Amino acid sequence: SLGWAGWPSLGLMYGQGITNVDDLAGFGELDWATTELRLGGLYRRALGKAGDFDVAGRFSAAWYRDMGPTYVESKNHADLGLELSPGLSASRRGGSGIFSATVEAPLTITFKYGKGLLFAPRLSAAYEALLYPDFTIGARIGLGYRAGSGDAPLKDGHGELLFVLVAGYQLL
Repeated sequence: SLGWAGWPSLGLMYGQGITNVDDLAGFGELDWATTELRLGGLYRRALGKAGDFDVAGRFSAAWYRDMGPTYVESKNHADLGLELSPGLSASRRGGSGIFSATVEAPLTITFKYGKGLLFAPRLSAAYEALLYPDFTIGARIGLGYRAGSGDAPLKDGHGELLFVLVAGYQLL
């Protein structure tokens, strides 16, 4: 299980290996700056090695809800939709933890009003250190760009910054 909190989101994820190379997870995330809620699932498959890094493909699908407050983003409005997000990650053990880098390309299809699309590719890097035998703590930083079309909320193109603290616990 994994939890995170920072700018601009809070979230929880529970994952389970289903084979030697496949993982499934369920997650919930709230972007508190835009009040966008995502509830969904993630599939991850190990693809092999690239030098010293383990590489994995990822795909997530989530129900999307923007609750519409304008306290941070003045052009925000409520909406509903579906988010599909392919991605790729690379990770490597180093020191007493794990370094990872992830690239994702989420596409959100909104449908409450006149329909719209949001595209928000992002790149992030994280380091998680082992604190106790089954407990890790670390940080994730990232950059992204968000743009949209139609009646999607917050569709004007702009850069995005991510900085969250992460904590993980191995339940089983």
